[in-house]
Formats: sequence, C-alpha cells, structure tokens
Amino acid sequence: MCKIKKLFKYNAIVLIVLTIFSVGSFAAEERMKEDKTHVNKWNLFTKNMHKLHLKLIKNRRVKIKTRIGGYSDNPKFYKEQVFRDAKTGKKISMIQWELKNPKNIHSIEVFVRNEKGEVIRDYSSSYLPFYRNAPTQTLINLWGHSSGMRGFRQFDAGGDLIYEQCEGKWKGKYTIIRLFEDDLVNEGSDVIRTKKSGPYKACFDGVEKTAKKYMVPN
Repeated sequence: MCKIKKLFKYNAIVLIVLTIFSVGSFAAEERMKEDKTHVNKWNLFTKNMHKLHLKLIKNRRVKIKTRIGGYSDNPKFYKEQVFRDAKTGKKISMIQWELKNPKNIHSIEVFVRNEKGEVIRDYSSSYLPFYRNAPTQTLINLWGHSSGMRGFRQFDAGGDLIYEQCEGKWKGKYTIIRLFEDDLVNEGSDVIRTKKSGPYKACFDGVEKTAKKYMVPN
C-alpha cells in the first residue's frame, strides 16, 4: 500500500512538471508568433512608406538635397536625401540609406499635404544602426488645422494611439495641449475637460480618431 502511495505521488509530480513545461512552451510559442507578426507588420509599413514616397515624387519636379551623416562611432553611416517640391519648396519626404548596404532604409519620413500646402498626414519609420529585425519606431500622425490652431493625433504602425498635441493662438492667447498615452488610456476628469475645450476641438474636430485607413500609408 505504501509503495502504491509513493508511486501515485511520483506520477502526480511528473504530471505537474510536464503541465508547467507544456504551458510555458505554449506561452513562449505564442510570444514568438506575436513578435513575428509585429516584425512583419512594421517592416511592411516601411516598404509601403517608400512606395508612397515614389508615388508622391512621380511626374513632379523635385529638388533633392543630399548629405552624409551618422553617429559618433560611425560618422558616415547613411546617405540622407531630402525631397522638396521644386515650385513651393515644401518638404515631400526624407530618406536615409545605409552607405554599406545601399538598399537598406535606415530612416524615412513622408508628408501628405492638402491643396493649401498644409500637412494632413505624415509617416515615419526608423531602424537602429546595427539591428534590422524591425523598425525601432513607426509613427502615423493625423493633422488638423482650424481657427489658428493646429494639432496631430499620433499612432504607431499597430494602430495604437500614443500621443496628441495641439497648439496655436486661441482667442489671442498662445495655447498648447499635450496628451500622452497614459492620459489617453485612463482619460481622467482633466482629460475629459480638455477634450471639451475650444482649442482641442479646433485642432481635432474632423480628424479621425483611429488610424485604420492609414495603416497602409496613402
């Protein structure tokens, strides 16, 4: 009888260990899948930004300013090209290409403007100098302009709202509003009051609250 109890206890311990190992392995596998999805999505975002850049400069007279730049330990890491409309001088895009790997984008910005020349959307993506698994930062900014105020809602390439900023002259007084990710997630009474204010509405009325339409830069 004693042997049976000991055997039962041993089997139970083995079962617990195997269960823990199985749950741990499953969790690790899920994290790997999520990481891979994130990597693929953010790299694709960068590629689509470059496609938008090519679309915006096609059949258009542009001026290109080029310089070599880098970092303290590698001062000649990238070639930077800034593209501007030849007629208006407005910035269209900026691309930094790795010098040693000329097909690799190190950093890119693309600006979409309305008929007045105001930025209504802009996108950016940046990689670390020696780690190209995925961009370290991706941003989508949706802009609003009204009554002397201008502001933007900022999202990452996953569609998460991470920042809002509004500034300008409201009734003759310079005003600036900054809402960070914690403010936007928790949305306390101060944030609710801010969102009901005149300056905030001047910046963001008409600006979409999600980046769903712009996950593929356009």
